[in-house]
Amino acid sequence: MDAPVILITGAASGIGAATARCFARSGWRLVLADLDAAGLDAVAAELPALGAAGVLSVPTDVTSVDSVTALLGAAAHAGPLDAVHANVGICPPERPLVDTDPATVDRVLDVNVKGTVNTLRASVPRVRDGGAIVITASDSGLLAHPGAAVYAARD
Repeated sequence: MDAPVILITGAASGIGAATARCFARSGWRLVLADLDAAGLDAVAAELPALGAAGVLSVPTDVTSVDSVTALLGAAAHAGPLDAVHANVGICPPERPLVDTDPATVDRVLDVNVKGTVNTLRASVPRVRDGGAIVITASDSGLLAHPGAAVYAARD
């Protein structure tokens, strides 16, 4: 039987890279996405030695429907998705909401909210029956942090 396939967004660093390493050690085929192409390639390069059955890295801007559509088109070459880890998120510098410029608000909401929605809208129809979808969130959705109102809005 072919190795299962997971799509991971935000895979160039942090939780996404750690998720990729974990699934690689379990012999999965990985489709990795991130806007940081260099970081994405660095993570992808280490995964075969950990046991990944295959690795495809696709530079992706999750705020763009076209970019996410292209990601899922590329992912189709790896096979049906058994899992999706929607993990993209950015955190702006902490500051009072009244001191946060509108461009920062737009960027955080575009990446953290629209990016997750774009990823799910494109990938859910391609997940096998019985597959899993995991969305990363932080404790900011449960516990207020001073200066993090814009970031917490996504949780």
